[in-house]
Amino acid sequence: MAAAQQQVNLTAARTNTTLPDGSLAPMWGYSCGAAAGGSTATCAALNPNAPAIAPVITPNTPGWSPVVITVPAGQGLTINLTNSLPVPTSITIVGQLGGGLGTGGNDRAEP
Repeated sequence: MAAAQQQVNLTAARTNTTLPDGSLAPMWGYSCGAAAGGSTATCAALNPNAPAIAPVITPNTPGWSPVVITVPAGQGLTINLTNSLPVPTSITIVGQLGGGLGTGGNDRAEP
C-alpha cells in the first residue's frame, strides 16, 4: 500500500517586523495558508503569538514567525506556494538533499 501524499499551503508575502528599538523594518516571509483537504500534514507559526496570515505588522501586534511543517513519517509532501511578492521566490527545506545540499544521507543519531 502506497503512503498518502500530504500537502500544505504556503504564501510568500511582504510584511514588516518590529525591531528591538521599536522601529518597523520591511521584510518578506512565508506564512501558512488554509489547511489542505484530506491531508494530515500541519503548518503552524513557530511563534504561536504571531498572526496566522502575514499582515502589515505594527508595534501593537505580534511579529512575523517562521513556519514549522510537520508530516507523518514515511509520507511524501507537496508544498503549494502562492507567491505574493513582486519577484520570484524559492524555498529550501533544511535537512533535505538536492539543490546543491549534498548527495548522501546521515544515519547518525542526533543527541
